[in-house]
Amino acid sequence: VRKKAYESGDDRLWFIYLCTAANNVAFGIYGQCTDLIATNPYRLGYRLGKSENAQFIQEEEEYFEWVRQAAQPRPWGWLPEAFCFPGRKRMMEPGELRLLMYGALAHGVRMIRYYTSTEGAGIVGFEKSVSLSAEMKKLNREVKGLEPILSAAAPISSETLGNEGEIRVNTLWSVDEGMLVIVRNLDYSTDRQSNELGAKPRFKNKPKDGLKIRVAKPDWLNVGEVVEPLSRQPVAHRVANGEIELDVGHLDLAQ
Repeated sequence: VRKKAYESGDDRLWFIYLCTAANNVAFGIYGQCTDLIATNPYRLGYRLGKSENAQFIQEEEEYFEWVRQAAQPRPWGWLPEAFCFPGRKRMMEPGELRLLMYGALAHGVRMIRYYTSTEGAGIVGFEKSVSLSAEMKKLNREVKGLEPILSAAAPISSETLGNEGEIRVNTLWSVDEGMLVIVRNLDYSTDRQSNELGAKPRFKNKPKDGLKIRVAKPDWLNVGEVVEPLSRQPVAHRVANGEIELDVGHLDLAQ
């Protein structure tokens, strides 16, 4: 693959993507072939042999880590599942996409390319789902707002908190921008039954209140202000014993 890319004379950046049947072995084989390698696990629609109630969001996140490690030091990309099959009418829902999106960001994704908008090849695109299309626009604005931090961010740690491991905390270091902390609430239930293209949601989550988390403070980090990067609102915090305690407060899905 790399030889053909180099011999083509095309000086544009190249990427390949590994589809639903790929696994960590395949990523290891192809991870260094092109400028970027992408994954499209589509665990909602292609979760073959899995329970209807399986947590496909966590399953998809396993792929994020596989491709990230295989691509290093190159970047990696993700093709979100923004379609469904005509007979099923089970479209990705806003809450599901939001958890996946921030999961990908937490793993240092550098390319996001939704598949797909229109109808064709036996599938129904996201343009048929009002709720999903609206959430995609909102997420796009958020990612754009976070771009100065994300463009240089390197994933450092991942930790699960809570009685059932339902809170996922990821830290990334971003050079002069400091440290980015992404917190997600994985206390949800969903299934693969029809949602009438999003009109009848299947996804339900349990928001958290009064949430506080602790993350390790890097030796190089002099903690000044701590803010929510999109709103620039200050976040109450305390530094002690090599840790930073953050007062998250209310957590719906991700921040």
